[in-house]
Amino acid sequence: MGIRDQAQHDLNNIFSDSEGPGNPYILIAPNNDEYTVCGTYGDIALLIDPTNGTAIKGRTISATYPMAMLKIQTDQVPEKKWRVKVKDLSGADHILFIVDPPDHDNTIGLTRLTLGVNTNDK
Repeated sequence: MGIRDQAQHDLNNIFSDSEGPGNPYILIAPNNDEYTVCGTYGDIALLIDPTNGTAIKGRTISATYPMAMLKIQTDQVPEKKWRVKVKDLSGADHILFIVDPPDHDNTIGLTRLTLGVNTNDK
């Protein structure tokens, strides 16, 4: 097994562990097909300016998952018309939208999605 194959294998094992950094969430295609992946999810509502420590109002929401985890379920690739269903820390479901084209790290096999809030999800 080559180093890239090993990296992809390791990422799948690491992110599949919901006791570790893995967080399951659902990718929803425009035709409403659903694909469960496990990766990282972050929703940061207060950013800090690293140069002076000042709080900046804003919100950054993203999700990252191993490409191979989705590939075993479908040949489709998420894009701006897709949605993502996540649970917050209280267990409530939220539907978010992919707002930018996905960022693919083809070296180690990760995809990062930039997400936005569904205005009906308040």
